Amino acid sequence: MQQAQSNTEANPLPEEEDDQSTSSGAEQRREAATRQRAMATALANTLPTSTSIQILLTGNLTPTPLRSLTASHMNRLLLLPGILISTSRIRSRASYVSLRCSRCSHTHSIHIANPYTSTPLPKKCLGPNPAECGLMPYVMLPDESRYVDQQSWKLQECPEAVPTGEMPRSVVLCAERNLVDVAPPGTRITVVGIASLFHNLPGAGSKGSGVKTIYLRVVGLARNSNATNAIQFTPREEESFHRLSKHPNLYHILSSSVAPS
Repeated sequence: MQQAQSNTEANPLPEEEDDQSTSSGAEQRREAATRQRAMATALANTLPTSTSIQILLTGNLTPTPLRSLTASHMNRLLLLPGILISTSRIRSRASYVSLRCSRCSHTHSIHIANPYTSTPLPKKCLGPNPAECGLMPYVMLPDESRYVDQQSWKLQECPEAVPTGEMPRSVVLCAERNLVDVAPPGTRITVVGIASLFHNLPGAGSKGSGVKTIYLRVVGLARNSNATNAIQFTPREEESFHRLSKHPNLYHILSSSVAPS
């Protein structure tokens, strides 16, 4: 009887051991989670504070001729083929401007989306006591602002797309970041861009607030690989050229064609 009673009293011992192992396992999981959070925080502190990416778009959109651009195309994604006729020098444009109040040291940042417009500074302080700071208290912090490379292009429609007797038309393009200096003037390209407007400042002596001018913000670019093979001759034309090369008066024929006088 005493032995049976001792065995009965010894039965709860494995349950206590299971409770201890469960609690120790929970503590280990909590410690592992704490270590993972600490590692993630340390990794986040080592990464740069401002990381930006640029996404380039491609697609099978229907090409839009340059001379058909109207107000209905504003803020839409367009595909425009043409010839790049001029490029500007690369300039640095502020995409985020960091400001600080000169009175209360309140900081404020402004995002500049349009590359061809100027963003005015806040006239009053946005801090807790704006009345004590007066008018125009903010100053720009160049070292804490962010900048991107920017280049202006001019795209002209292809010669085969110009109607007879008319001048070719062109449009201003804005390329940023990795798209600057990717194509020299004279290259046939196909641009994926977003049509927008920028404000032209009036010239000296002119009246009015200026004119809105259309431009395209480039979000994708492709070079036309078949640009060098744009001119093709038929077999009949090649045969006539071959016969002309064997003509005894070839020099006289060419000189008379170029300068008949």
